[in-house]
Amino acid sequence: MAVTASAVADVSTPDRILDAAESLVAERGVDGVSLRAVNQAASANVAAAHYHFGSKDAVVEAVLRRRMQVLSERRDQLVAALAADPAPSPRAVVAALVDPLAAFAARDPAGLVYLRFLAALSRSDTARPLLTRAFEPQYVPFLEQLERALPEVPRGLLEFRLSLASRSIIECLAERGVDRADALVDYVTGALAAPVHGGSR
Repeated sequence: MAVTASAVADVSTPDRILDAAESLVAERGVDGVSLRAVNQAASANVAAAHYHFGSKDAVVEAVLRRRMQVLSERRDQLVAALAADPAPSPRAVVAALVDPLAAFAARDPAGLVYLRFLAALSRSDTARPLLTRAFEPQYVPFLEQLERALPEVPRGLLEFRLSLASRSIIECLAERGVDRADALVDYVTGALAAPVHGGSR
């Protein structure tokens, strides 16, 4: 989607590039988007994205970072509350993972685009490591709280379940919106807290 003339006048070139990249990746997938297409959609010159960011991966990482700060601040607050609880429930931990994303998408039109951008990254073998690195600082505290909430689930199995659940959360919110966020929390809680069988440890 091309940026309008009035938007070009009001928004800096780097921000236009990030907006365009986020929207295009959300629509086409990361492997279907070139820097040339990003520059064109941002109404920027053919070398602008390379000049400001250096590479497509760097553009993608910049899109991740600019939204991540708002999400991580809210998640930090929720994790701190969980840490202060002597016995956090599994559902409360999962809600702290889901709710910031759902709230962002509900209050800001850019939030749903960002969720679709994240979903596109999660589907790409080449881009998924970027997503993993971006979320890692938030992932570790959540895993610690899940271990407290589900001590009967071995850590390795909990990590495996959380990795699957994380992709399910992004895909569900991106495709179905935020109306079923509570049902999503219930589903993920059940998956994480499922009985442990001998061969699944």
